Amino acid sequence: MVKCMSDREKVINDLQMQIEELEERLAIVLEGQPEIVLCKDCVKRYTRFCPDVDSPTRVDDWFCGDGKRR
Repeated sequence: MVKCMSDREKVINDLQMQIEELEERLAIVLEGQPEIVLCKDCVKRYTRFCPDVDSPTRVDDWFCGDGKRR
């Protein structure tokens, strides 16, 4: 029974190492990405500078490439 625990612990440790490696890779990928600003958080939300302000389909959880956080 002790051997089983050792095997289980080895598997858990291996998986934890894989998770940490993936988190590091993800951090590197996301580092160069621009911030995504949702319409509800955008300074342009109710201005004439927002191309979607009059759109009936615009929802607050949408975003655009020109969003600026308020």
